[in-house]
Amino acid sequence: MRKIYQAGVREYRETYWDPHYTPKDSDVLACFKVVPQPGVPREEAAAAGCSSTSPGATWPRLMPVALGGIHVWHMPALLAIFGDDAVLQFGGGTLGHPWGNAAGAAANRSALEACVRARNEGRDVEREGKDILTAAAQASPELKMAMETWREIRFEFDVVDKLDAPHR
Repeated sequence: MRKIYQAGVREYRETYWDPHYTPKDSDVLACFKVVPQPGVPREEAAAAGCSSTSPGATWPRLMPVALGGIHVWHMPALLAIFGDDAVLQFGGGTLGHPWGNAAGAAANRSALEACVRARNEGRDVEREGKDILTAAAQASPELKMAMETWREIRFEFDVVDKLDAPHR
């Protein structure tokens, strides 16, 4: 049997960064900062942050990732659940903005900054989330439009993995 995968950390090379790159309107940027725990090499921390599982891995901590249908209305709960150490992957919550990708990214950033600011001021972000986002939307037309776009999202379907379902 041929081995097609080997766990471990590959040699780290900074090959994608170009300090002279000029962003285009069509670009989608996703980035995050990896801050390793003391004694953990940055290469290993970066590899751990970019993968969820790896056979034989001994990483002390992975970064949680929230994704799958999240949008600006989820921001208060996401901040309350994950705090500051998380990757929030807003796919459709960015790309689905009626004004385009850049507006979607601006809306998400405005929502996140408003929630972090409110939390740092001692407010209950989960309980006051609607008020926090509504106030932030007064200064961000992108956020206001995103809130309007995703205001009535409902999941109205029967659960398929019920505990009382017979196992086959």
